[in-house]
Amino acid sequence: MNRASLLIGMVCVLSLAGGAGCLGDAPHDNPVDPQSALFVREGGVFGLVTDRAGTPLSEAEVRLIPGRSGAQPELVTRTDSRGEFEILGAAEGSGYRLMVHKEGYDDGMIEAIEIKPGIVEELSAFRLNALPFITNTAFRTIHISRWWPSNDLFFLEVNADVADADGPFDIERVWFEIPDLNYSITLDARVQPIGRYDKLIRADSLSPRVSLQSLLGKTLRINVRDKQGIIVTSDAGQLVRVLEDIPNALEPIADALLDTNRPTLIWEPFPPRFDFTYRIDVFLDEDNFDPLVRQVTNIPMDVTTLQLESLPTGKYFWTVTVVDEFGNQTRSKQAGFLIP
Repeated sequence: MNRASLLIGMVCVLSLAGGAGCLGDAPHDNPVDPQSALFVREGGVFGLVTDRAGTPLSEAEVRLIPGRSGAQPELVTRTDSRGEFEILGAAEGSGYRLMVHKEGYDDGMIEAIEIKPGIVEELSAFRLNALPFITNTAFRTIHISRWWPSNDLFFLEVNADVADADGPFDIERVWFEIPDLNYSITLDARVQPIGRYDKLIRADSLSPRVSLQSLLGKTLRINVRDKQGIIVTSDAGQLVRVLEDIPNALEPIADALLDTNRPTLIWEPFPPRFDFTYRIDVFLDEDNFDPLVRQVTNIPMDVTTLQLESLPTGKYFWTVTVVDEFGNQTRSKQAGFLIP
């Protein structure tokens, strides 16, 4: 479809007084005369750029590229506030390509465009696919000590925040990889907040004979793919440290029967080799189910006691966890007490 077209042809004007016709040679000074030096030999294109929902995209770069390299210069413009663009003054010819680029979107392209003299060709609308993007990644280590089984547990915790201007449902898959181990695993999407993906990975499931310590210095990545197949990869990340030492709960322990329902918890100072805080977790000790009933976070590293608010009668256990400034953790063995 043509947005504008110049009618090419000769206009015969009959003189009623002199009876002149169109048979003689006419002067070639009409811009619509192909034999005129003023004849318009250029054309152009007009179009619209939107997202996949049809919302106009302003400030998208539009380039009209000649079919033969170096034959003509590229013509460049940008879309206006309505998402529209117009490129004029392109030399007559075929094989042109039109490329559209906007930051955060997949490029659009139309090939085999023919530029006709005096015509501004209206093109089909460009509907650009928004690229998914990763706003945040975190890789943390978790060390859990326990009475039984006696072996400690080590985990790698992976978090990623992912977004897409086309909407969260355009995200098809988010996965974590360790290229050096040829290891990858799909992350789980949280219900809240939307766009948060995570995974808690046991260290012994990564690869035979792999420990968290052996991952220090290795490249860690997050990948995201949208439903149009576009894959975006995060910058390389790394683990900062693995906390090998274990904090130690001192009182109350060993299912001690207390004479108060507001117990004071005491733990051993952790070696101050780096900045950290303590976290206290208190659980109700029930058969096959241990609900968390109290949690206190961000306890300064120079504090080693905490008095709890009133607890109902029951059997409890508590743990003290050291959390460094990067979120790496190490947790004590459980310490039990009874509230009469």
